[in-house]
Amino acid sequence: MRSFIPALLALCGLAVAADLPVARDPELELEKKADAELLKIGGVDPYALAVYWVQDKLAIAINVVAETNDVWYHMNGPVEHSWIGFGLGGDMDNTRMIITYIGANGHNLTNSCRMAYGHSEPVWEPDCVIEPVYSDKYGPFANTLSPGGQLVSHAICRGCAAWKGSKFDLTSETQPIIVAFGPNTTLRSDDKAATLRYHEFHAAFTYDMTKGVNVTGSGRVPAPNDPALESGDAYWSFASYFSTTLYTSEDDPEWGPLAHAICMIVTFFLIFPVGAIVLRYSESAYLHSLVQAAGMALFLAGFGIAIYVSKMYNKSKSFNSTHQVIGLLIFATLCIQAGLGQFHHILFKRTAKPSILGKVHRFLGAGILVLAVVNGGIGWDFAGNSSHNIPYAITVVSVIIVLSVLYIGALRYKRHRAFRPEKEPLAEYEMDTAADMRYVQTPRTPRFGNARFDAEEDPENYQAFRMNAERYTDRPAQEVAATQ
Repeated sequence: MRSFIPALLALCGLAVAADLPVARDPELELEKKADAELLKIGGVDPYALAVYWVQDKLAIAINVVAETNDVWYHMNGPVEHSWIGFGLGGDMDNTRMIITYIGANGHNLTNSCRMAYGHSEPVWEPDCVIEPVYSDKYGPFANTLSPGGQLVSHAICRGCAAWKGSKFDLTSETQPIIVAFGPNTTLRSDDKAATLRYHEFHAAFTYDMTKGVNVTGSGRVPAPNDPALESGDAYWSFASYFSTTLYTSEDDPEWGPLAHAICMIVTFFLIFPVGAIVLRYSESAYLHSLVQAAGMALFLAGFGIAIYVSKMYNKSKSFNSTHQVIGLLIFATLCIQAGLGQFHHILFKRTAKPSILGKVHRFLGAGILVLAVVNGGIGWDFAGNSSHNIPYAITVVSVIIVLSVLYIGALRYKRHRAFRPEKEPLAEYEMDTAADMRYVQTPRTPRFGNARFDAEEDPENYQAFRMNAERYTDRPAQEVAATQ
C-alpha cells in the first residue's frame, strides 16, 4: 500500500503542476477530475496551485494570482531561528522579501514586508500589506509559534509579485527564489521594522512559476509541511513530495561583529598598555613606537571591519549611534596621539629636554584607553549582546589589576637603576695610590666601562695600574689618614 502512495502522488503532481488549459480537451478533463479525487483523499485542495521548497524542518510554499499579483504563501521553520524569510528574486539587490519573527508576547508572529537593496539588512516597506490567514485547516497554528516549536506564517502579501524593478517573472519556469534564516538569538517584537541579525543560513532555488500561478480569481495559501504535527490536514507531506530539488544552500556565520570586538579588545587591553609599560622598562623610544604601531595597525583593521558591519544593518547605516560617534572620536584622537609622539621624539633628540608635547602625549594616551574601555561596554548593548556586559566588566577589572602591577613594577625598576649622588661632598674623597695615573675610575662614576691601559702603547701606566689595583680605595680622607 505504501508503495502505491508515491504513484498516487505522482499523478497528483500532474494536476497541480499543469498550466490552466487554453482549449478544452475531454480526455484531459477526465484525467484532471480523477487526480482531483485523489488529492481530496489526501486532504489537499486540487485548485491550490503552488510551488514548494522543503528542507528538513524548513518549508516555503507560494501561490500567486496573476490578475492582482497577490502572493499567497506558507512559511514555517524551527524556533531556533530568530527569524525566517524568503525573497522574490535571485539575490538581495532590489528584491522584495517577506520575513516573520515572534511577537512581543512570545506566541503570535510578526509578518514584515521588506525591500533588500543590496547585501544588507532589508528595509521595512510601510506601504506593503500582509494579511494573516487564520481560518485554514491546513494551518491550525497559523501565524503563531506552534506547540511543536515551529514558526508558522500563513498569509497573503498584497501586490507583492509586482513592483518597480521587479525580478519576479510569473511566466518563468526557472524563477529564482532566495530564502534565509536568522541566528539562534532572542527576537521578540511587534515592530515590523525590528532589527534583524545577520542570517546564519541561506539558500537559492528555482521555481517553475507556471505551476504555481492562478491567472484570475482568488488564490489559496498552499498546503504546508509542518513536521511538528502528527495528525490533521497539515500533517500530510504534500509539500515535501512536490518540493523543488534545484537549490543551493550555504551557512553564513556572523563574523564581522566578533572580529571587530576581538581587534579592539586586543588593541586597547593588551598592545597599547604593553607599549606604554615597555617604554618604562626599556627606556627605548624605538621599541615603544614599534609596539604602538602594531596596535595602531590592528585598530585600523577593527575600524575597517566596523565600517563594513555598519553598512549591513539599518540601525547603524547613518553612523549616529553613541557607540559609533565615540568610535570616530577615538579614531581621530589616535591619529593626533601618533603625531604628538613623533614630534615629541624629534624635539627631545634635538634638545635632550622634555617638552609639553610629551606630557600631552602621555595623558592623552591614558584618556583614550579609558574612553575605549567605556565604549566597549556601550558596543555590547548596541550589538544586542547586553548579556556580555558582566563578563566584559570582569575582564576590565582583571586587566586593570594586571597592568597596574606591571606599571608599578616598571617604576620600581626604573627607580632602582637611576643614579643618585652620594650624600658626602665629592671633595671628601681622595685616591690612596702612590703612582701618578693618567686616568682614575671610581666605583661611584656611573655608566662607564673600566679604565683600560694598553701594555704595548703605554707600558708605564699599565704597570702602575696593575701594581696599585689592590691599593685603590674611595674611603673618606680622614679614614685613610687614620689608618696610616
